[in-house]
Amino acid sequence: MKLSTRPIYGSSKIRFTHNRRGFLLVDAFAGAGLAVIALSMMAWVLSADVKIRKAQEQRMILLQASQNLVERLETLPFDALDQKTADSVASGLLSVTQWPDLHFKVTISKESATQQFKRVQVTGQVGSSDTLIIKLWRDRYQPAKKS
Repeated sequence: MKLSTRPIYGSSKIRFTHNRRGFLLVDAFAGAGLAVIALSMMAWVLSADVKIRKAQEQRMILLQASQNLVERLETLPFDALDQKTADSVASGLLSVTQWPDLHFKVTISKESATQQFKRVQVTGQVGSSDTLIIKLWRDRYQPAKKS
């Protein structure tokens, strides 16, 4: 093995000028290890992106379906708005949307006050998404007097 005292790129370090075949194998293993780490990180990021997109799609479906249900309940007359009717409207909406993991729960409660109104609460969930709660208060509207 020869030693060279020539400076490398302006440094005064001594370098070995022997055959570097053994280092190629170590370099190959290090490169393969870095490639495996980089590929596993890319696979993790891609799988997380797919999960996030699916969750966003489920939230959008849930929001649209819940708003549709609330709008349908708003159009019902005050006296016809009861638990049985609300459940039938919700089941009708579920059959139209054809999402197997979409679930609704409608709760109607009467509040006692000087003016009569009902509180309608729609709770919905799609798959593993967060639960969405929409509340609606329905007043009894007085009919307009004929003049």
